[in-house]
Amino acid sequence: MERERVEVAIQSLDALLASYSTSEDDFQKWCESHPVIFIALGYIHHIPHPRIYAANGNLYIPDFLVQRSNGSWEIFELKTPSANIIRDKDRRETFYASFAEYVSQCHEYSEAFDDATTRTRLEQEHSINFNHKRPSSIIVAGSSDGLDTERLFRLCSRNIPAITVFTYNDIKAALVSFRTFNFGDYDSAQGLSVHSVLYLHKPEHPPFVNYILDIGAMEHQDRISIYIDDRGYLKINVWDSNGDQHTAQATNPFSCSDYDVLRWLIFEVGVSEGFGFISIQIDGDYSTDIRIQAFPFSISYEWIIGSDWKTDQPSWFSFVELAVIDRVLTFDEKIRLRQHTINAGKEFPPEIMNYNWSAYYTAGFEFCIKFKGHKYLNTAGHPSAAK
Repeated sequence: MERERVEVAIQSLDALLASYSTSEDDFQKWCESHPVIFIALGYIHHIPHPRIYAANGNLYIPDFLVQRSNGSWEIFELKTPSANIIRDKDRRETFYASFAEYVSQCHEYSEAFDDATTRTRLEQEHSINFNHKRPSSIIVAGSSDGLDTERLFRLCSRNIPAITVFTYNDIKAALVSFRTFNFGDYDSAQGLSVHSVLYLHKPEHPPFVNYILDIGAMEHQDRISIYIDDRGYLKINVWDSNGDQHTAQATNPFSCSDYDVLRWLIFEVGVSEGFGFISIQIDGDYSTDIRIQAFPFSISYEWIIGSDWKTDQPSWFSFVELAVIDRVLTFDEKIRLRQHTINAGKEFPPEIMNYNWSAYYTAGFEFCIKFKGHKYLNTAGHPSAAK
């Protein structure tokens, strides 16, 4: 399980929930595109839109059938986040009429499995074992905001077969908890992060390399080099304290259409207990995320923008914003940075600014500093300053 899968699922769910025009079909597609949600909820298998042929001739098509590790199956139905769940009229606890229809619908699905022929046909179509009657149901709907969960549990307990209601807050919480359990140690790792917003330009002549940033006072020890190689692959080279080199490369090379458009790039080098990692994110998506054995790493924050350590290599880009942070960013901070970038840099996340910055430069989103050929900037303590 890659951390990218769960982080992308959370980010895309946030985007859906922030939209006012989402439909049940949108959330169906989201679940199908991000099956990690079923793992986070404790399911080992899911079937989208199974066809249930009831003995009375009716055809039922629930959103999903999902299976738990003990082999039991459940009906999994999706409604919208705007769905109303509980009403309180004359002190009587009842579901809203529309939600009561959802419950009734799930009961019809479940009761269809009383017929052995229905179960057998489903087993044959999907190569599964479905050997029990009247499965319970999960309905995903509404929001937890203002919801009296105690009343909800009491109402749900009156239903046979059993009905459980998850709100979309519950769905996100399950994903966040799953990420924290599996990948929380990434957030507390020692290391550094590089946040950059820039336009990459295609080199005008050989050599067709494009050096963005080089950090570290020594050439072969405690150093990071970020560049695009002559084949168009975005790379990060890391030399640890022992002088060993570790490399991460983007999955795909940049094409002609990838140049001269605004890019948000995040690079991470981290060392946690027992492991190290190097990652590259392009526009918020992981292009590569490698996990390796832990390595010693203690970098000196001397840097050069626009060339390599020796100042021999050229650069072809215009940077809008560049920050070198002396720790690995948390997932929440990267979400804030994503919104900051989408909002054209109106306000840098203040909770990140409270930490110690090794370098922070901004040219403003309406103005860029252009690097063309052998043109670079460096700190006073970098070896290149002596040239």
